[in-house]
Amino acid sequence: MQKLILDALNQFKKLWQSLETTQKITIMLLTIVIFLSLFFIGMWGTKPDYETLFSNLDSQDAGQIISKLGEAKIPYKLDAGGNTILVPKKNVYELRIQMASQGLPKGSGVGFEVFDNFKLGATDFTQKLNYQRALQTELERTITKISQIKQARVHIAIPDEQIFSDEKQETTASIVLDLIGGGELNPKQIKGIVHLVASAIKGLKPENITVIDTNGNLLYSKEESTYGEGGFSSNQMEAQNTFERVLEKRIQSMLVTVIGQNKSVVRVSAELDFNQEKTESEIYEPSEEKIPRSEKTTEESYSGEGAQSGGGMAGTDSNIPGLKNAGQSGNSSKYSRLEEVKNYEVTKRIKHEVKAPGSVKRLSVAVMLDRQVNDEQTGAISQIVKAAIGINEARGDSLVIKNIAFDKSAMIQDKKELEKAELMNMVMSVAKAVGIGVVILVFVLFLFNALRRLPKSPAPQKTQESADLDKELEEREKEIEMELERLERMSMPTAEAQKKVAMQKQIERLAKKDSEGFIKLLRSWLAED
Repeated sequence: MQKLILDALNQFKKLWQSLETTQKITIMLLTIVIFLSLFFIGMWGTKPDYETLFSNLDSQDAGQIISKLGEAKIPYKLDAGGNTILVPKKNVYELRIQMASQGLPKGSGVGFEVFDNFKLGATDFTQKLNYQRALQTELERTITKISQIKQARVHIAIPDEQIFSDEKQETTASIVLDLIGGGELNPKQIKGIVHLVASAIKGLKPENITVIDTNGNLLYSKEESTYGEGGFSSNQMEAQNTFERVLEKRIQSMLVTVIGQNKSVVRVSAELDFNQEKTESEIYEPSEEKIPRSEKTTEESYSGEGAQSGGGMAGTDSNIPGLKNAGQSGNSSKYSRLEEVKNYEVTKRIKHEVKAPGSVKRLSVAVMLDRQVNDEQTGAISQIVKAAIGINEARGDSLVIKNIAFDKSAMIQDKKELEKAELMNMVMSVAKAVGIGVVILVFVLFLFNALRRLPKSPAPQKTQESADLDKELEEREKEIEMELERLERMSMPTAEAQKKVAMQKQIERLAKKDSEGFIKLLRSWLAED
């Protein structure tokens, strides 16, 4: 192996020495250009893709994060005026975990780290103020974790405790939200933020919290905590919105199957009755089978003498009942009465009805179809939609379907941009591979062309002695041939002729097998002569 390397080096050295000065300079320059091209192509091909590490940073957090990245020798880029830091894509998640373990980004303001450096001389007022500031900052950091929120500001008003006052002031708070891209938060998210703040502050009630956005729109207030828009509670509004979205998805899923994607728009407006009604009624129904409930029988009878006529002497005897006066005759009498009362059971049904809130009072459905849909399909779609969501025209439900040309310019533009980006990525990948291949091919072709143009080494000049030997050898060969021809003409070759033939064949074999040895042999013969 070592011998092969040495031979190759020697050949290269001889080749290099045989080149002219201009050829040497050209090869050196081309070699430098090729190596530089390969270097830059390699650097370009291995250039990392950058991704956002943190965005919407304040200057203090950005400075600390950049310092940490510099210590770790990780490349980074700044964007959005220094508020966004980009790092290689492969390091994003690892760096986020590392920065989070070090408490970065902290956000604007000072959180509970304000108590890391405790001062013995701090007054009670200072401690309370620092606690309030830290609590506000910590809440801001927590709220900002929500994806739609860019920044948040929390202001807390904690009243001083009044020992000798019967009136107790309540804690209040206000929240200002900066939403990303002018987006919106749904009522459930706003309610979650309100309860988060209320749970973090002692004595703070949700109804004492006000939430607005940076445009001044009121998102939550004391009135909103109980009733939303139109006098509805937040739960009622959420129920109505959910009901409308369910109907929209039900219709949209059918339309996508029939006419395709992005060719229809559905909106449902539902009027729900959230009143709760209770009804109680008693219904009496006659029964064919009489069932006695109670029975009462009253019977009276009397038998005896009749009443005496008034008269007689006044005194005791006349006033005592049953005392007959002597000499008077009595009249007998009888009396009887029978009364029967029967009460029968009557079938009675008691009905209690409770009407649950949330019944549908009216539905209004609007469907927009792309103009490509024909009238026949529109009629069929109308029947399908009515059956799918239960349109009841008797209660005032309405369904409107219109064919309108959709503006798809934005969608087409986005599609073109996406296709263009994908094409550029593919072209760049192919260009990298082709560029490297072309550079290597050019280098090989140039070396091949340079080697082909090199002057060929001249053939070694024969010496005069060698030329004389060759000439004499040719003459001897001619003599041998002539002798062979003579011998062939003879019918019976002599022993001497056979010897010459054998000698000729031996000379031919020797000349073919070892030309140098044959030349030496001729020299020895000539020397003997």
